Amino acid sequence: MILIAIACTAVSNGQRAEDSTDSNSDTAILQTHRFIDVKLAYYGGCALDDAGEVLCWGNSNYGVDSPPNGVFTALSSAAGVACALDQGGGLYCWGSISPFADAFDAGESLAAIDVADDGLCGLRSDGTSLCWGNDVYGEYDPPSMPLAAIQTDGHESCGLDLSGHVMCWGGNLWGQDEEHGETFSALSLTEGQVCGIEAETNNLVTWGWGSFSGTPRYTESVAAIACGQSADCALLLDGSVGCWGHNPGLHPGPYVAVAVDIYALACGVRDIGTIDCWYDGDQNDADSTGALDVPL
Repeated sequence: MILIAIACTAVSNGQRAEDSTDSNSDTAILQTHRFIDVKLAYYGGCALDDAGEVLCWGNSNYGVDSPPNGVFTALSSAAGVACALDQGGGLYCWGSISPFADAFDAGESLAAIDVADDGLCGLRSDGTSLCWGNDVYGEYDPPSMPLAAIQTDGHESCGLDLSGHVMCWGGNLWGQDEEHGETFSALSLTEGQVCGIEAETNNLVTWGWGSFSGTPRYTESVAAIACGQSADCALLLDGSVGCWGHNPGLHPGPYVAVAVDIYALACGVRDIGTIDCWYDGDQNDADSTGALDVPL
C-alpha cells in the first residue's frame, strides 16, 4: 500500500505558509492550505480549503486539475469532471461537462450537488431537485417531492426524503431500487451499489450487487461513508477511517471527511486540515497520473 501524508498547519485565511511536521518522516513541510473536504475522480481529485478555494491534482486528461478561481462552499467530482457551488449557489464545473451543459443555462441557485460522468443532480434550498444529463435509464428524472439529499452515478440516482427514507430511480441494473423501511442520515452511491447510514443506530447498510468492494468490514458507529466501485471507506464516530475492498485498512484519525475513486484511491481530511491518501494499486498508475500529488 502507498501512503502519502500531507501535514497541514491550521491557518485562518488559507494564504499563510507555515512549517509543519510529517508524522511519518519528521520532515518539515511548507503548508499553505487547511482543507475541509475532498472529492476523488479518476486517479486524482479536488479539495476545498477553509477559505473556499478549490485545488485539484492528478489526471489532467479532461482538465479536472484546473479549477476556476472563486470562493466555494460545496464540491463534487466524478470521472473526468468536477463541480462546485459558490456562496450564492451558483454552479461551476470543469472537465468533461458536455453531457449536462444545459445546467449552466438554467440560472439556478443550488444548495447541494452531486455529479457523475454523464450528468448532474442538485437540490434547491427548499429541497426540490433538478437533474441534467444523458437520461438513458431515467436516472436524471427525479421525483417531485422535496429531498434532503441526492446522489447519482450515471445509471441510477437516489435521494433521501425529508423523513430520511431512501428512494432510487433509474436503471435498477444491480438492484439499487431495493426497498428499505429504515431511515437514513446519509447516502453514498456508486455504480452497482448504494450505501446508507441508519439514522437511529449509525450502522452501515449496503445493497446492490454491482460493486467489487465486497462485504463491508466496518458497519457500526459510522459517521460518513464513501462508496467506490472497487473500494469503500467509512468514517467512524471515533474519527478513524476503515476501508475494505481493493484498498483495505484502518487509519487512525481524527478525520473529518473521506473519499474514494473508482480505482480504489482513498483520501481523508484530518481535523487539522491535513490530507492523507492511500492507494493499494499499481505504482505506475499512481506515478503516471499524479494521483498522489496532493497539493499543500
